[in-house]
Amino acid sequence: MTTSREWEPVPVDRVEDVARILKAMTAAVREAVLRHKRLGNPVAVGRAGRVVWLAPEEIPTALSPAPAAAEPAQAPCAGGST
Repeated sequence: MTTSREWEPVPVDRVEDVARILKAMTAAVREAVLRHKRLGNPVAVGRAGRVVWLAPEEIPTALSPAPAAAEPAQAPCAGGST
């Protein structure tokens, strides 16, 4: 019996699969932000070039898709809760 591993990506292919990486990272951030909201923790976001904290009740339940490259980043980031 032989096993074919042709369908498995090698590590270099995984690193170069930018679309897959961005999809996974976006899902992870979305999950982390919604977890912060459920637990009552604030999240840091960028607004007008500054970092501001959003209270849990200000965190949107349905997060929008990632902004286009030409738009300034407004999506909440998951780090920095105290």
